[in-house]
Amino acid sequence: MKIEILYPEICTLYGDKGNTMYLQKCLPDAEFVTTGLNEKPLFLRENIDMVYMCSMSEKSQELVLDRLMQYKDEIAACMKDGKALFLLVGNSMELLGDYIKREDGTRVTGLGVVPGMYSVRQAPNRFNTLIKAKFNDMTLIGYTSRFAHTYGIPEDMTCLL
Repeated sequence: MKIEILYPEICTLYGDKGNTMYLQKCLPDAEFVTTGLNEKPLFLRENIDMVYMCSMSEKSQELVLDRLMQYKDEIAACMKDGKALFLLVGNSMELLGDYIKREDGTRVTGLGVVPGMYSVRQAPNRFNTLIKAKFNDMTLIGYTSRFAHTYGIPEDMTCLL
């Protein structure tokens, strides 16, 4: 199994570095590769089993979107074809929507991979939530702390917010 960790230099909020280390301990036979902010994601160049992206600041979200926008069609095709499992935690899933609305009402264009999905930031109000979700036959419990709410998530989309 080959797992790509996207942008670990800026996607490290809430102990995500420790979560990455824990994942590596849980999967000792897996090959882990990291992709830096200025590199083309490896899952767009070769077969990867899982892509893992952690939480980031809102400023970092905009930087990541800037880097990924040139690959949005390739990313959409990869996700549609199910070529890799995407584990997007915290606010990283917000990147897949049509846009992220800032507090001042302006919008940051998202990747549009999930049409109709969008997020609305409401800083300084932080939302802390426990989540219970299903993935295949597993029940997952998660925690999120963010400044935005996401709307328009398709019912058939398997996700952990």
